[in-house]
Amino acid sequence: MLYLIAAVAALILAFVIWQRRRPEAPASPEPEPLHLGIKAYMREDYARAEPVLRHHAEAGELKAQQLLAKMYYSGHGVPQDRERYLHWLEQAAAQGDRSAKARLKAARKQGS
Repeated sequence: MLYLIAAVAALILAFVIWQRRRPEAPASPEPEPLHLGIKAYMREDYARAEPVLRHHAEAGELKAQQLLAKMYYSGHGVPQDRERYLHWLEQAAAQGDRSAKARLKAARKQGS
């Protein structure tokens, strides 16, 4: 009987130790709402705005696509990048943004 109690205690102890050593899955942070990214952009806090806008732009948010295009065009908070500028313009234009369509047409006329 004493062996049985010792065996059960050893199993419980092993389970507790195993639970504590098991790495926990990192919690994926919730993305910030789009309006916070827009506010950061308006305050010219581009370092904070960029990841929020990128997340929402990739999810299809038109306003985020427009602002990211502007950031890549001007180099605010990100390196100036014509390809990424055109990419986000194309995304916005595909959603019917007339301004993006016009800027995309003008950029293509200027050549690459």
